Amino acid sequence: MNQLAVMRDVVFGYDERPCLDGVELEIGRGEFIAVTGQNGAAKSTLLKLLLGILKPWRGRFISRGSWKTERSCQSAMCHSRLLHLIAAFRAR
Repeated sequence: MNQLAVMRDVVFGYDERPCLDGVELEIGRGEFIAVTGQNGAAKSTLLKLLLGILKPWRGRFISRGSWKTERSCQSAMCHSRLLHLIAAFRAR
């Protein structure tokens, strides 16, 4: 499997209001991606979901080769995942 992360039908929001609904995303090893949008468009929320800082309300995603339905992490683990994610984007 050459995929760093895959999200399928991910839903998340704040205060019972979804800000991401039905997200489908695939990031391959060595790929460079850019997430753009206006202020408040949930760009940071998407990254926090990928890092496991936030748990999705619904959906599944692959992280490090296995399907997950929910995630949690402590700040040190999140920092480690962020560095791993950045390193993976720089990898060939």
